[in-house]
Amino acid sequence: RGEAALLQARSDPGLPTESLFDYLYNTANALLIAKQTERARDMLLEAVSMDFETAENPTRLIALHANLATVFSNQGDLESALNHDRQAIQLVEQIYPPIHAERARKLNNLSTTLSAMGRHEEAENASREALAIYEQIYADSPHPRVASAHNNLAMTLRRAGNLAGAEPHMEQAMQMAAIHFGEDDPRYTIAVGNLGDLKRRLQKLDEAEVLLNQNLALRRAIFGDQHISVAVGMGLLCSLRLDQARYEEALGLCQDTLSMFEALEYQGARGWIAITTRQARALSGLGEQALARTTFQQAFELVEQAGDNAGTSRAELETAWETFIASNPQASE
Repeated sequence: RGEAALLQARSDPGLPTESLFDYLYNTANALLIAKQTERARDMLLEAVSMDFETAENPTRLIALHANLATVFSNQGDLESALNHDRQAIQLVEQIYPPIHAERARKLNNLSTTLSAMGRHEEAENASREALAIYEQIYADSPHPRVASAHNNLAMTLRRAGNLAGAEPHMEQAMQMAAIHFGEDDPRYTIAVGNLGDLKRRLQKLDEAEVLLNQNLALRRAIFGDQHISVAVGMGLLCSLRLDQARYEEALGLCQDTLSMFEALEYQGARGWIAITTRQARALSGLGEQALARTTFQQAFELVEQAGDNAGTSRAELETAWETFIASNPQASE
Protein backbone atom coordinates (compact mmCIF):
# COMPACT_ATOMS: atom_id res chain seq x y z
CA ARG A 1 0.00 0.00 0.00
CA GLY A 2 2.83 2.36 0.86
CA GLU A 3 4.55 1.73 -2.45
CA ALA A 4 1.32 2.23 -4.39
CA ALA A 5 0.66 5.50 -2.56
CA LEU A 6 4.23 6.68 -3.22
CA LEU A 7 3.95 5.84 -6.90
CA GLN A 8 0.74 7.86 -7.17
CA ALA A 9 2.33 10.72 -5.22
CA ARG A 10 5.30 10.86 -7.60
CA SER A 11 2.93 11.17 -10.56
CA ASP A 12 1.21 14.23 -9.08
CA PRO A 13 3.08 17.35 -10.33
CA GLY A 14 1.19 19.57 -7.91
CA LEU A 15 2.05 17.60 -4.77
CA PRO A 16 3.91 19.73 -2.19
CA THR A 17 7.48 18.68 -1.48
CA GLU A 18 6.61 18.21 2.19
CA SER A 19 3.95 15.66 1.27
CA LEU A 20 6.32 13.67 -0.95
CA PHE A 21 8.78 13.66 1.95
CA ASP A 22 6.12 12.07 4.16
CA TYR A 23 5.28 9.44 1.54
CA LEU A 24 8.97 8.53 1.20
CA TYR A 25 9.49 8.40 4.95
CA ASN A 26 6.41 6.28 5.67
CA THR A 27 7.11 3.85 2.83
CA ALA A 28 10.73 3.51 3.95
CA ASN A 29 9.57 2.61 7.47
CA ALA A 30 7.29 -0.06 6.04
CA LEU A 31 10.21 -1.46 4.05
CA LEU A 32 12.36 -1.54 7.19
CA ILE A 33 9.69 -3.59 8.93
CA ALA A 34 9.69 -5.92 5.91
CA LYS A 35 13.52 -6.24 6.21
CA GLN A 36 14.07 -4.61 2.80
CA THR A 37 16.87 -2.50 4.21
CA GLU A 38 18.59 -1.31 1.05
CA ARG A 39 15.40 -0.06 -0.59
CA ALA A 40 14.43 1.66 2.65
CA ARG A 41 17.86 3.28 2.89
CA ASP A 42 17.59 4.65 -0.64
CA MET A 43 14.18 6.20 0.08
CA LEU A 44 15.40 7.72 3.35
CA LEU A 45 18.41 9.21 1.57
CA GLU A 46 16.14 10.64 -1.11
CA ALA A 47 13.95 12.17 1.57
CA VAL A 48 16.85 13.69 3.52
CA SER A 49 18.21 15.30 0.34
CA MET A 50 14.95 17.12 -0.39
CA ASP A 51 15.12 20.90 -0.24
CA PHE A 52 12.22 22.40 1.71
CA GLU A 53 11.56 24.40 4.84
CA THR A 54 11.58 22.15 7.93
CA ALA A 55 11.54 24.77 10.69
CA GLU A 56 7.87 24.21 11.44
CA ASN A 57 8.28 20.49 12.02
CA PRO A 58 11.93 19.47 12.48
CA THR A 59 10.90 16.29 14.29
CA ARG A 60 10.44 14.69 10.86
CA LEU A 61 14.10 15.21 10.05
CA ILE A 62 15.19 14.05 13.51
CA ALA A 63 13.38 10.74 13.02
CA LEU A 64 14.75 10.45 9.50
CA HIS A 65 18.37 10.92 10.55
CA ALA A 66 17.91 8.51 13.46
CA ASN A 67 16.53 5.84 11.12
CA LEU A 68 19.36 6.35 8.65
CA ALA A 69 21.91 6.05 11.47
CA THR A 70 20.36 2.72 12.47
CA VAL A 71 20.30 1.43 8.90
CA PHE A 72 23.94 2.35 8.25
CA SER A 73 25.05 0.91 11.59
CA ASN A 74 23.31 -2.39 10.84
CA GLN A 75 25.05 -2.45 7.45
CA GLY A 76 28.43 -1.86 9.10
CA ASP A 77 28.89 1.68 7.73
CA LEU A 78 29.75 3.35 11.03
CA GLU A 79 31.06 6.60 9.56
CA SER A 80 27.73 7.25 7.84
CA ALA A 81 25.86 6.20 10.98
CA LEU A 82 27.88 8.68 13.05
CA ASN A 83 27.15 11.47 10.59
CA HIS A 84 23.39 10.95 10.89
CA ASP A 85 23.56 10.49 14.68
CA ARG A 86 25.25 13.89 14.97
CA GLN A 87 22.74 15.56 12.66
CA ALA A 88 19.87 14.15 14.71
CA ILE A 89 21.36 15.56 17.92
CA GLN A 90 21.94 18.97 16.36
CA LEU A 91 18.27 19.16 15.40
CA VAL A 92 17.15 17.90 18.82
CA GLU A 93 19.16 20.62 20.54
CA GLN A 94 17.40 23.26 18.41
CA ILE A 95 13.92 22.44 19.72
CA TYR A 96 14.26 20.63 23.08
CA PRO A 97 15.71 21.78 26.42
CA PRO A 98 18.94 20.14 27.66
CA ILE A 99 17.08 17.93 30.14
CA HIS A 100 14.71 16.08 27.81
CA ALA A 101 14.16 12.37 27.06
CA GLU A 102 14.54 12.87 23.31
CA ARG A 103 18.01 14.33 23.78
CA ALA A 104 18.98 11.45 26.08
CA ARG A 105 17.81 8.92 23.49
CA LYS A 106 19.90 10.50 20.76
CA LEU A 107 22.93 10.69 23.07
CA ASN A 108 22.60 6.96 23.74
CA ASN A 109 22.46 6.31 20.00
CA LEU A 110 25.55 8.46 19.47
CA SER A 111 27.36 6.67 22.27
CA THR A 112 26.65 3.26 20.76
CA THR A 113 28.08 4.28 17.40
CA LEU A 114 31.15 5.95 18.89
CA SER A 115 31.81 2.93 21.08
CA ALA A 116 31.59 0.56 18.13
CA MET A 117 34.17 2.74 16.37
CA GLY A 118 36.55 2.54 19.34
CA ARG A 119 36.14 6.22 20.27
CA HIS A 120 35.69 5.31 23.91
CA GLU A 121 36.11 8.63 25.73
CA GLU A 122 33.54 10.39 23.55
CA ALA A 123 31.20 7.41 23.90
CA GLU A 124 31.49 7.36 27.70
CA ASN A 125 30.77 11.10 27.94
CA ALA A 126 27.63 10.71 25.83
CA SER A 127 26.47 7.67 27.83
CA ARG A 128 26.96 9.34 31.19
CA GLU A 129 25.13 12.45 30.06
CA ALA A 130 22.19 10.36 28.80
CA LEU A 131 21.98 8.43 32.10
CA ALA A 132 22.13 11.67 34.11
CA ILE A 133 19.27 13.14 32.06
CA TYR A 134 17.08 10.07 32.56
CA GLU A 135 17.81 9.89 36.28
CA GLN A 136 16.83 13.54 36.64
CA ILE A 137 13.62 13.09 34.63
CA TYR A 138 12.56 9.88 36.39
CA ALA A 139 13.91 10.66 39.86
CA ASP A 140 10.61 9.85 41.57
CA SER A 141 9.97 6.45 39.96
CA PRO A 142 12.23 3.94 38.16
CA HIS A 143 11.71 3.78 34.40
CA PRO A 144 12.80 1.36 31.63
CA ARG A 145 14.77 4.15 30.01
CA VAL A 146 16.99 4.30 33.09
CA ALA A 147 17.65 0.57 32.73
CA SER A 148 18.54 1.05 29.08
CA ALA A 149 20.90 3.90 29.93
CA HIS A 150 22.65 1.80 32.59
CA ASN A 151 23.12 -0.96 30.02
CA ASN A 152 24.44 1.44 27.42
CA LEU A 153 26.95 2.95 29.85
CA ALA A 154 28.04 -0.51 30.96
CA MET A 155 28.65 -1.59 27.38
CA THR A 156 30.58 1.60 26.70
CA LEU A 157 32.81 1.06 29.74
CA ARG A 158 33.28 -2.60 28.85
CA ARG A 159 34.43 -1.80 25.33
CA ALA A 160 36.87 0.72 26.79
CA GLY A 161 38.33 -1.99 29.04
CA ASN A 162 36.86 -0.70 32.32
CA LEU A 163 35.27 -4.02 33.31
CA ALA A 164 35.02 -3.35 37.03
CA GLY A 165 33.31 -0.01 36.34
CA ALA A 166 30.87 -1.68 33.95
CA GLU A 167 29.77 -4.52 36.26
CA PRO A 168 27.44 -2.63 38.66
CA HIS A 169 25.73 -0.84 35.78
CA MET A 170 25.26 -4.11 33.90
CA GLU A 171 23.83 -5.88 36.95
CA GLN A 172 21.42 -3.02 37.58
CA ALA A 173 20.35 -3.02 33.94
CA MET A 174 19.51 -6.74 34.03
CA GLN A 175 17.59 -6.45 37.31
CA MET A 176 15.57 -3.51 36.01
CA ALA A 177 14.93 -5.26 32.68
CA ALA A 178 13.45 -8.25 34.51
CA ILE A 179 11.14 -5.97 36.49
CA HIS A 180 10.01 -3.72 33.65
CA PHE A 181 9.94 -6.11 30.69
CA GLY A 182 9.73 -9.66 32.03
CA GLU A 183 12.01 -12.60 31.26
CA ASP A 184 10.36 -13.39 27.92
CA ASP A 185 11.24 -9.99 26.47
CA PRO A 186 14.18 -9.50 24.05
CA ARG A 187 15.45 -6.58 26.11
CA TYR A 188 15.87 -8.82 29.15
CA THR A 189 17.56 -11.44 26.97
CA ILE A 190 20.08 -8.88 25.71
CA ALA A 191 20.78 -7.76 29.29
CA VAL A 192 21.43 -11.37 30.34
CA GLY A 193 23.86 -11.87 27.45
CA ASN A 194 25.66 -8.62 28.14
CA LEU A 195 26.12 -9.45 31.82
CA GLY A 196 27.22 -13.00 31.00
CA ASP A 197 29.87 -11.75 28.59
CA LEU A 198 31.08 -9.22 31.14
CA LYS A 199 31.38 -11.94 33.80
CA ARG A 200 33.45 -13.95 31.31
CA ARG A 201 35.78 -11.03 30.74
CA LEU A 202 36.13 -10.71 34.53
CA GLN A 203 37.04 -14.42 34.59
CA LYS A 204 33.97 -15.24 36.67
CA LEU A 205 33.45 -18.24 34.43
CA ASP A 206 30.92 -20.16 36.54
CA GLU A 207 28.59 -17.15 36.62
CA ALA A 208 29.19 -16.57 32.92
CA GLU A 209 28.32 -20.20 32.12
CA VAL A 210 24.88 -19.91 33.70
CA LEU A 211 24.09 -16.54 32.15
CA LEU A 212 25.30 -17.28 28.60
CA ASN A 213 23.49 -20.62 28.38
CA GLN A 214 20.34 -18.91 29.64
CA ASN A 215 20.88 -16.15 27.10
CA LEU A 216 21.12 -18.50 24.13
CA ALA A 217 18.09 -20.49 25.26
CA LEU A 218 16.04 -17.30 25.61
CA ARG A 219 17.07 -16.06 22.17
CA ARG A 220 16.03 -19.35 20.56
CA ALA A 221 12.72 -19.37 22.44
CA ILE A 222 11.91 -15.80 21.36
CA PHE A 223 13.31 -15.67 17.80
CA GLY A 224 13.52 -19.27 16.60
CA ASP A 225 16.66 -21.08 15.44
CA GLN A 226 17.46 -18.92 12.38
CA HIS A 227 17.82 -15.33 13.53
CA ILE A 228 20.70 -12.90 13.86
CA SER A 229 19.99 -12.61 17.60
CA VAL A 230 20.63 -16.35 17.96
CA ALA A 231 23.90 -15.95 16.04
CA VAL A 232 24.92 -13.26 18.53
CA GLY A 233 24.12 -15.60 21.42
CA MET A 234 26.23 -18.37 19.88
CA GLY A 235 29.09 -15.94 19.37
CA LEU A 236 29.01 -14.98 23.05
CA LEU A 237 29.00 -18.62 24.14
CA CYS A 238 31.86 -19.33 21.73
CA SER A 239 34.03 -16.77 23.55
CA LEU A 240 33.32 -18.49 26.85
CA ARG A 241 34.24 -21.90 25.43
CA LEU A 242 37.56 -20.45 24.25
CA ASP A 243 38.29 -19.12 27.73
CA GLN A 244 37.43 -22.55 29.14
CA ALA A 245 39.77 -24.22 26.62
CA ARG A 246 36.80 -26.20 25.24
CA TYR A 247 38.06 -25.69 21.70
CA GLU A 248 36.01 -28.33 19.90
CA GLU A 249 32.78 -26.81 21.18
CA ALA A 250 34.05 -23.31 20.40
CA LEU A 251 34.86 -24.30 16.82
CA GLY A 252 31.42 -25.81 16.32
CA LEU A 253 29.75 -22.64 17.60
CA CYS A 254 31.87 -20.48 15.29
CA GLN A 255 31.06 -22.60 12.27
CA ASP A 256 27.35 -22.58 13.08
CA THR A 257 27.41 -18.80 13.54
CA LEU A 258 29.22 -18.17 10.25
CA SER A 259 26.80 -20.48 8.45
CA MET A 260 23.90 -18.51 9.91
CA PHE A 261 25.51 -15.23 8.82
CA GLU A 262 25.63 -16.59 5.26
CA ALA A 263 22.07 -17.90 5.33
CA LEU A 264 20.75 -14.58 6.66
CA GLU A 265 22.96 -12.56 4.28
CA TYR A 266 24.27 -10.68 7.28
CA GLN A 267 26.36 -7.64 6.31
CA GLY A 268 27.78 -6.47 9.65
CA ALA A 269 31.57 -6.38 9.23
CA ARG A 270 32.24 -6.46 12.96
CA GLY A 271 30.35 -9.71 13.41
CA TRP A 272 32.13 -11.45 10.55
CA ILE A 273 35.54 -10.31 11.81
CA ALA A 274 34.87 -11.27 15.42
CA ILE A 275 33.59 -14.78 14.69
CA THR A 276 36.33 -15.47 12.12
CA THR A 277 38.88 -14.42 14.75
CA ARG A 278 37.36 -16.78 17.31
CA GLN A 279 37.32 -19.57 14.75
CA ALA A 280 41.07 -19.06 14.26
CA ARG A 281 41.62 -19.18 18.01
CA ALA A 282 39.66 -22.43 18.28
CA LEU A 283 41.66 -24.02 15.48
CA SER A 284 44.90 -22.98 17.17
CA GLY A 285 43.70 -24.47 20.46
CA LEU A 286 43.06 -27.75 18.63
CA GLY A 287 46.62 -27.75 17.26
CA GLU A 288 45.60 -26.85 13.69
CA GLN A 289 48.17 -24.07 13.43
CA ALA A 290 48.41 -23.86 9.64
CA LEU A 291 44.63 -23.66 9.27
CA ALA A 292 44.47 -21.18 12.14
CA ARG A 293 47.00 -18.94 10.37
CA THR A 294 44.95 -19.04 7.16
CA THR A 295 41.81 -18.16 9.10
CA PHE A 296 43.57 -15.24 10.80
CA GLN A 297 44.58 -14.00 7.34
CA GLN A 298 40.94 -14.17 6.27
CA ALA A 299 40.00 -12.06 9.29
CA PHE A 300 42.65 -9.46 8.44
CA GLU A 301 41.30 -9.30 4.88
CA LEU A 302 37.84 -8.61 6.29
CA VAL A 303 39.30 -5.81 8.43
CA GLU A 304 40.97 -4.28 5.40
CA GLN A 305 37.71 -4.36 3.46
CA ALA A 306 35.79 -2.83 6.37
CA GLY A 307 38.24 0.02 7.06
CA ASP A 308 37.02 2.23 9.90
CA ASN A 309 33.83 0.19 10.08
CA ALA A 310 35.76 -2.72 11.60
CA GLY A 311 35.37 -0.90 14.90
CA THR A 312 36.40 -2.77 18.04
CA SER A 313 36.61 -6.11 16.22
CA ARG A 314 39.95 -4.92 14.85
CA ALA A 315 41.39 -4.79 18.38
CA GLU A 316 40.04 -8.28 19.17
CA LEU A 317 41.73 -9.65 16.05
CA GLU A 318 45.06 -7.92 16.69
CA THR A 319 45.17 -9.15 20.30
CA ALA A 320 44.36 -12.73 19.24
CA TRP A 321 46.99 -12.61 16.47
CA GLU A 322 49.69 -11.39 18.87
CA THR A 323 48.89 -14.26 21.23
CA PHE A 324 48.99 -16.71 18.33
CA ILE A 325 52.36 -15.42 17.08
CA ALA A 326 53.86 -15.54 20.58
CA SER A 327 53.07 -19.26 20.71
CA ASN A 328 53.89 -19.91 17.05
CA PRO A 329 56.76 -17.58 16.00
CA GLN A 330 57.18 -19.35 12.66
CA ALA A 331 53.62 -18.33 11.68
CA SER A 332 54.69 -14.71 11.27
CA GLU A 333 57.03 -15.56 8.40
